[in-house]
Amino acid sequence: EVSWRQQGSELVQRLNEVNPLRRGEPGYIYADDHFFQEVGPGLYSGFMFDAVVSVGLGACMAAKESDGTISGAEHRQSILRTEFVGATGPVQFAYQRTLRSSREIEKTTLAAYNIVNGSYNLTDVSLPNTGTTWREVAPFEYANGSNEPPKLLRDPPNQSYIGSARRALGLSLMSVVMLLTLASILWLWLYRREPVVASSPLICKYIILLGTIVFSSAIFALSFDEGAGWSTNALDTACKSVPWLIFSGHFITYASALAKIRFYLPDKPPHSRLLLVVMMITAEAYFALLLAWTLADPLRWERQVTNDMTGKSQGACNSGGVEGYALALLVLAFVPMTACVVVAWRVRQQDDTTNGTRWVLIMILGHAEVIMLSIPILVILRDQTTPGRAYVGASAMISCYGFVSVGLTVLPKMILHYRSNRGTVNNKRKRGARGSGVVTGLEAPPQETIVQTC
Repeated sequence: EVSWRQQGSELVQRLNEVNPLRRGEPGYIYADDHFFQEVGPGLYSGFMFDAVVSVGLGACMAAKESDGTISGAEHRQSILRTEFVGATGPVQFAYQRTLRSSREIEKTTLAAYNIVNGSYNLTDVSLPNTGTTWREVAPFEYANGSNEPPKLLRDPPNQSYIGSARRALGLSLMSVVMLLTLASILWLWLYRREPVVASSPLICKYIILLGTIVFSSAIFALSFDEGAGWSTNALDTACKSVPWLIFSGHFITYASALAKIRFYLPDKPPHSRLLLVVMMITAEAYFALLLAWTLADPLRWERQVTNDMTGKSQGACNSGGVEGYALALLVLAFVPMTACVVVAWRVRQQDDTTNGTRWVLIMILGHAEVIMLSIPILVILRDQTTPGRAYVGASAMISCYGFVSVGLTVLPKMILHYRSNRGTVNNKRKRGARGSGVVTGLEAPPQETIVQTC
């Protein structure tokens, strides 16, 4: 009681500020500055205070020793291990022979009281030698007057977000792919008159690289969630754009690759027109499926609670028919790849240093490996890990696709160009040196002008 009387106005003001009851509600008290001097502590109030403190300290101790979710048994054991100086003096749930009031926990009666509108109601009791088993005396009454516990009071879910570090990694991968793509476009334009570059339609290479940019842009659409401040409507729009970016970028890449290889056919075989018809039908099927998916059952942003106790949740793009639509589009994705293989096989016997057929076949193989590896990996990451890790996996797979496109479209041309230039410099004859030469092409027919079209 002496300690009670010594409390001043600062503590009174703090207690008024944190009072959970609103003015006018039952049990609401507004204390003046001399509350502790004018009002004495109630009977057993010190024990009630220490009991509440021990419950709070036990919960904190149990939470630190677990992942944040605690059970009743863990909470009880943590309470029994608490030690602190309370309103009634030192509090310790341990038997000490030197203290006359100390008792063993197995021989102690424990009681749980329900404080409602200033009254103390016994709700549960644990009798000695019962193994701390609780027996209900009366139902617990909550502040709203019901016996059902309210939902946990917690802040808006701020967990299982992608995170700024993982987002920065994904956007960095996308930026690297796009910078390499733009640098490749610039290099092709600067050396467009060189024989190595001019040996195939330049516009086709540009469009292949454009498809790479479109495909890689899907990383941006996947990079955001509520943790980045995006609204649900904005996230829905981003989810809807993902299949359009991925499958449209893939089709643009291979439609252009097919046109590039077809340019080298020595003659236009009868099935060449059939390939064009197949590509047109595939393009229409692509558009129809994507449009049907967007209109009928589009991808939407969904956040599902995975732990009712802690409120842990995970957000992702999802729809009811995502497996069916994705599988149909994946099958169509292999149609232009197969067409490229067919045409590349027909021109395989030509000089590969000019048409780059070998590199196109390697690009198809690389893309097929990326696609086939991505499917099981992304399914596992989506179902068994956090959204942040799934996002990193998706970004890595999309980036690998882009690196394969850029590397096998432009890099061989660069290597061949610089090798030919270095060979020309190294093979220059010194002035005044003796040697022999052969003059050819004196009777060569007039050179025809070749118009390159894509």
